[in-house]
Amino acid sequence: MEASFDYRKQELMEECPVAPQVFDRVMPWLERFMEPFVATLVRREQVDHAHTFVQGFLSDLENTNVESIAYALSDPARTPTTTGAQRSGPPAPMEAA
Repeated sequence: MEASFDYRKQELMEECPVAPQVFDRVMPWLERFMEPFVATLVRREQVDHAHTFVQGFLSDLENTNVESIAYALSDPARTPTTTGAQRSGPPAPMEAA
């Protein structure tokens, strides 16, 4: 599956009349286009990350899901080095307040 996807992606890129560098000029227009949609978002986190998600969807990431986009485009200082699934052993006991 992976090889056929890469092959098809290469075919599409060769047929694509828009060079990837053109997206740099399109981004200001896209941000203005997104304004009414972003205005309907309820949570502050959604508003803060709306442009990040669109940037991720337009990127050349292999998987454009929330986790891949967040990992690729986030601030490395804020990205945890391990997730709960990667930790081994029982969780650490909670301290009493």
